[in-house]
Amino acid sequence: MEVLFNFGLSQDDSRTEKQFLKLSEDDHVLCLASGGEVPLDLISGIKDIHIDAVDTDQNQLFLAQLKHKAAIHLDPNEAALLLGYSKGSEAIRRTLLSHLKFHLSEAEKDFWKHNIDLFNLGPIHAGRFETYIRKYNKIVSSLLGKKHLIALMGMNDRAEQEDYFDHYFRVRLLKFIFRIAFHPRIYKSRGVVEEGLQHSKTSNMAEFFYSRFRNFCVANPAAKNGYYQFTFFNEMILPEAFPDFLQVKNLNILRAQTQNLNFFKTDIMDHLKQVEDNYYSKIALSNLSDWMSCDEITSLLDIILKKVKPGARILARYIHAPIILSGDHADRFEIDYEQARDLMNKERYPFYSLIPMVVT
Repeated sequence: MEVLFNFGLSQDDSRTEKQFLKLSEDDHVLCLASGGEVPLDLISGIKDIHIDAVDTDQNQLFLAQLKHKAAIHLDPNEAALLLGYSKGSEAIRRTLLSHLKFHLSEAEKDFWKHNIDLFNLGPIHAGRFETYIRKYNKIVSSLLGKKHLIALMGMNDRAEQEDYFDHYFRVRLLKFIFRIAFHPRIYKSRGVVEEGLQHSKTSNMAEFFYSRFRNFCVANPAAKNGYYQFTFFNEMILPEAFPDFLQVKNLNILRAQTQNLNFFKTDIMDHLKQVEDNYYSKIALSNLSDWMSCDEITSLLDIILKKVKPGARILARYIHAPIILSGDHADRFEIDYEQARDLMNKERYPFYSLIPMVVT
């Protein structure tokens, strides 16, 4: 079956972006569309901000826009069911989609009509990464024991979760499963397209992901960590674990400024070339450095300096290729390494390293 999306869910924990970017009224923010959660969570967090979300993949944009319109026009629980954050019947999903179609463009209607089977589980389950990892999650869940995974959701204290993890989750076979799942010959193209692994050091990929797994399970209350619940139970069981843009407390802000969120099918470099100088005050770069060559990253930083305001805050992520600053870039971008460690320690999906930068 053809894979339509690289990511059904954004793997960037938007609360980290919120904490570092320090959004304020009249901010102009640039980010990647990807699975859609980052731009949607950011626009639902504060009034009177403007967000541009770019992506070169039209299918990713269709998915992000569906999430946006579902949040605007459906009840949060209905939107979660339609999209696949929560479980429900295919018949209900199709009924909800039929209600929503009046708010979709012709191109969107046509796309979802031709891919109606995605609503068996919900379209967020259809990402390349989610489809691949789901096979191994079943094995991991079996090894760890569902009752132990559920037990973590009843704990709110990190120390308690850490003790429980160390007692019940130190399964010898777990490391072996990571070696298989993230073996470069298997993971490449099946878990992520090859372009995203161009900088990977293949010998330590499994070790890297395994080393972050404990923090994934214990750094945040599992009852509120949608990534944890989706990984092990194929749904976000509790509504408080839904993305921020589907939280009732945020709906008024999201719906009041729907016109302030714009999606663009374009490369981030091309997009930046089209906007006026000193336009953006905040940028979330995701892990673009993993997907771009060193020369491309250098060119991107050059144009960012022209297009952002003094004092602009920029958050970059990476797994394989950190952004290395040199020359003028080293003088103009100030990296807060202490805050990076702080933020990483609280991430709900802590498989990226962070580079928080301020333009001087």
